[in-house]
Amino acid sequence: MATPALGTNRTEKHRKRLPIYRAGGSEEPTFTALKAKELKIAAEVAAMDLDELRRWPLLSCNAKTSVSLDFPIGHTCDPTAICARVCYAAGPRAAATWRKSLRKRLRNLRYFRLEEPHEAAWQLGREFGRARRRWEPRANLDYLRINGSGDLFPEIVPVLNFFASYYGGIRLWIVTRRPELAAQIAPLPNVYLQLSLDASTPPELVERSRFLAATHPRAYLSFLRTAPKDDTRGAAIVFNEKRTPGLPYHGRTDCPVDAGRLPLDNIRGTGGTACATCRKCFSERTLERQRESTDAASKPDQRGLAEAQPREPGRADR
Repeated sequence: MATPALGTNRTEKHRKRLPIYRAGGSEEPTFTALKAKELKIAAEVAAMDLDELRRWPLLSCNAKTSVSLDFPIGHTCDPTAICARVCYAAGPRAAATWRKSLRKRLRNLRYFRLEEPHEAAWQLGREFGRARRRWEPRANLDYLRINGSGDLFPEIVPVLNFFASYYGGIRLWIVTRRPELAAQIAPLPNVYLQLSLDASTPPELVERSRFLAATHPRAYLSFLRTAPKDDTRGAAIVFNEKRTPGLPYHGRTDCPVDAGRLPLDNIRGTGGTACATCRKCFSERTLERQRESTDAASKPDQRGLAEAQPREPGRADR
């Protein structure tokens, strides 16, 4: 079994911070409004100590994924222009933007920044076990969605590695736009690492994500389609933007929920069963499909590299 990354020392004065990529959406009005709303609550949450944070639950009910581990968008995301504009968890009418919801996401962020990784993984596992038992009458909850809202940050990486290592029967479905942090996720057999792209993703981030999908055995690309003729970049999973009419649907790769082909089966305040029914995003077939796509895309590059290699001089060269 692969050895997970070691936990970080929470007493360090200088904590590692994320690089600034300028993915293009940080000035979008929807994103800036949500970030400003978070900042008003963040000061209150910053006064909470670890003992108080431990008393609050970590998981949220989710209309699509049943349950999820969520973080504050304005504090963890570097969105593209499209992501910031259409994000389901950032719109002013979304339940995820209610003060109660934002407070919970900010508490989660502070908890994982303060708690030791082993302890945090253990607590997350205990809470997930209780949620799994509650869901048994409706769905087989053998997976956990990470980042139902928000994105990866340095302190969460070792927690997820410890969690995946110990709870091998739980599929850890991690959705991210942070390839530099995603690369630190251990390639364990129960990890499904979804790297999100869209038509406005900067070329450098596209290439970094494609490189990671080609080199990390548990990673694959997803694409948010917002126009009928979008180039989906060889992604193994495609999500149609739900409010955009006339988008195509391909059953092999596309999310049936966002395309209106599979109901959420959501009970308000409890969650839905759509992802438990579909299961594409945490299946081995999706990883195989990504490898097929990556291999096909890399053939021209391999030919170019072969032509660039120095060769032994032939008779014509002598």
